[in-house]
Amino acid sequence: MSAFSSTQISKPTDEQTFERGCLVLFRCLVNDPNIQFNGKRGYAQDGVDIFGFRDQHPAKPVGVQCKLKTGKARLTEREVQTEIASALKFRPSLREYIIATTSSDDPELQRIARERSVEESRGERTITISVWGWETLEQRIGEHVEARNAFDPTYGPHAREQTELLRDLHDKSAAIATNVVEVQTSFREIKSQLLATNLPSDAPETRSLFEAELDAEIDNYRDAIESGRPRLALTLLEALLKRVAHSASGRILFRIKANIGHCHLFLSDEARAASWLSEAYHHAPEEPKAKANFALSYLLQGKASEARAFGVRELVNDPRTFGWQATLFRPGHAAVSMIR
Repeated sequence: MSAFSSTQISKPTDEQTFERGCLVLFRCLVNDPNIQFNGKRGYAQDGVDIFGFRDQHPAKPVGVQCKLKTGKARLTEREVQTEIASALKFRPSLREYIIATTSSDDPELQRIARERSVEESRGERTITISVWGWETLEQRIGEHVEARNAFDPTYGPHAREQTELLRDLHDKSAAIATNVVEVQTSFREIKSQLLATNLPSDAPETRSLFEAELDAEIDNYRDAIESGRPRLALTLLEALLKRVAHSASGRILFRIKANIGHCHLFLSDEARAASWLSEAYHHAPEEPKAKANFALSYLLQGKASEARAFGVRELVNDPRTFGWQATLFRPGHAAVSMIR
């Protein structure tokens, strides 16, 4: 996996989505294509939601319990102890038991799981017990394309087409969708104001309002990238670029193309990322952020010496050009600027 790729994944907010994602994840991790849900909701499950055999070996049964926690709710010690007690009654006797939760990794709960594993090994059975919080799950999900697709349908080479992405935006990114509607409404209001006041379209007042609305729209898409939805943001940014390619300022075109570059960066396509970041720079070559991204485009192409030469040259011309980002050009420094 690329060092530049994002592993951030949105937490599921309902139990069925979480359990379906876990089924795909543990099918990969346990290496059992026949892994399945244990019974159905509403019936006794003995602390096990998902059951399979490690490497399809009948002597290595594995059980998984899925515990969805939303908001500020956290998995408790009492819940862990209760689920473990139930799982120890499961038949056939489990060799591995994992409690997977959207609650954060908790060292205390992990300690309890380790101690219970040791206690059980002193008897007639051997079982390893683990508690995986969201940070652990997120890391393991990122290791398997199938699991990543299950938790984030917009990820991967077979992602949904634009209409499905927009539907996903409506369903799962309501805040962004609302902001987009607000931006579109503002554009209509600006148009009405122009007709009412007879301002020419290139008047300073008009350009200021137009650019402010575009900046707000770009900020929304940038937030989508940073929240782990780069493919969705990429679709929306490409549509925006097509819409304003002949009307926006160089600074706005820089921002749009730089964010498109960072979408490709988050999707591990460093060649396209470098191309877009380089192209973005030429729209606003005096912008410090554009310069930092241009240097980053060199790094993505493996041209560290060119990146450093460019950075040093710009710093000589204006020591304020990069600010703290000047560390990017120190020998051996691997910092990456994510500004746009």
